[in-house]
Amino acid sequence: MARPLRIQYPGAWYHVTCRGNARANIFRGDKDRRKFLALLEESTRDFSVEVHCYCLLGNHFHLLVKTPLANLDRFMHQFNTAYSVFFNWKHKRVGHLYQGRYKAILVEADNHLLELSRYIHLNPVRLKRWDGAPLKEKIAALDLYPWSSYQAYTKMSGPSFLHQEMILSMIAGGKKNRTLRNRRYREFVLRGLKKELRDPLADKKAHSVLGSDEFIQWVYSSFVRERKEEKEYSRIKELVPSVTVEQIIQAVASEFNVKPEELTRKYARMGGLRAAVIELSCRYLRQTRSLREIGEKLGLSAAGLIRSRERFEIRLKKDRDFRKRFERIEKKIAFRS
Repeated sequence: MARPLRIQYPGAWYHVTCRGNARANIFRGDKDRRKFLALLEESTRDFSVEVHCYCLLGNHFHLLVKTPLANLDRFMHQFNTAYSVFFNWKHKRVGHLYQGRYKAILVEADNHLLELSRYIHLNPVRLKRWDGAPLKEKIAALDLYPWSSYQAYTKMSGPSFLHQEMILSMIAGGKKNRTLRNRRYREFVLRGLKKELRDPLADKKAHSVLGSDEFIQWVYSSFVRERKEEKEYSRIKELVPSVTVEQIIQAVASEFNVKPEELTRKYARMGGLRAAVIELSCRYLRQTRSLREIGEKLGLSAAGLIRSRERFEIRLKKDRDFRKRFERIEKKIAFRS
């Protein structure tokens, strides 16, 4: 059977799902769910992927993600592998956890994100066991459900990896009154319980693209038309931004006004700047290279890279100003022309 069509380009949005093998549960308790979210956060950091919505159910999960680096396949491979290894180890099992590869629908952002977010967040009360249940019970269950991003959208907090601004801005403009936008978003979602909603994924084309006729045509002309006789991904990989260690060093040196050569010395004490180079190299070069190969470029072992990243993560959490400057560098690298 042919593999599903994968369209990848910088800034693409996807609705991603993955189901347990033979529809078996992929979570056997809250510890599994917490580990799942921890690994999700780690993978988003490693691959610079944005999670805008999520929902964990018994035998499957939903994600709404954006990929600035056109790397959904690499992100999902690491994430699904990491969780499968954990689950099998914890529950003393062997074999595939998931039923085949993940499913990803490419989404035209402007026209579908809001409806998709509601579709994802309503999943916990769309199960068969909720058929015929009173509306009040469904609302209460939804408000209390801890394993989706719905509470983050309707209250004032959420996991650090969750991006909410894009979807909340579609409910009400401006950032000043977050409470108002939370309330309006909750009202929007709950209206979906009061009437029969059309499945927002029903209009997808070729099982993998959701958008207007113009968007479908752009996808076809840009990524599909010339691929009939080519191996999957051959044209897509050309769109992935290539990043070198030298470019990363230059970006860090420019932001902190230091000489690039100072960041290349193995034992240089630069107030965390060499560690920033190491962190960014792991995030961006890891798309195409192993930790060993990255370490060779930086004069470190794979274990040394891991230790540096662990220390750097602590630094980012403690030093707010340094974190902002680091994020500024990262955006310049990810979105450079």
